[in-house]
Amino acid sequence: MATYTLIESQTLTNSTTSVVSFTSIPTIFTDLVVRGSLSTTSAAPWANFWMFFNGDTSAGSYTTYSGTQLYGNGGGGSVTSTRQTNASYNTVSTQINGSSVTTNYGNIELYFPNYNSTATKPFSTFGVSETNAATTYLGVSAQQFRGTAGLTTISFDQSVNGTFWYTGSSFNLYGISNTI
Repeated sequence: MATYTLIESQTLTNSTTSVVSFTSIPTIFTDLVVRGSLSTTSAAPWANFWMFFNGDTSAGSYTTYSGTQLYGNGGGGSVTSTRQTNASYNTVSTQINGSSVTTNYGNIELYFPNYNSTATKPFSTFGVSETNAATTYLGVSAQQFRGTAGLTTISFDQSVNGTFWYTGSSFNLYGISNTI
């Protein structure tokens, strides 16, 4: 049976933060999960963000990220897919609802199985916007990080859009222990 343990929780108290990081991730768990309720100062009805691992916080440094993203909206029924290979950053299509409205948040869940492995680390992302509008957004992805060390740091970077995370956005990191 899997047991979730909260490792760290961050709730933002100002809207001038563009990067949120979990550092010093312990190695005692089998898997990691990040859950969040996020909003951004972006004027777009959806907002992607970059995610970096192990202190790599500048696009262009590595070519260790690959993945496929699917995202769409419920109003028009359209779905779009993108693929990145050997990328220097990892785009997370969470579809958090920006629109410069501080009450619109989106939910994310990111799952990292076997995060301590020295082999390629696959992970998945899921995000959906919360809004009462006719159109809402959903994003899912299958990703991989080809770094050779276990995950020790995860950073969420909103500066890709030239924007910030809104006050009240929360990021929660859980460790999963498997017991039989």
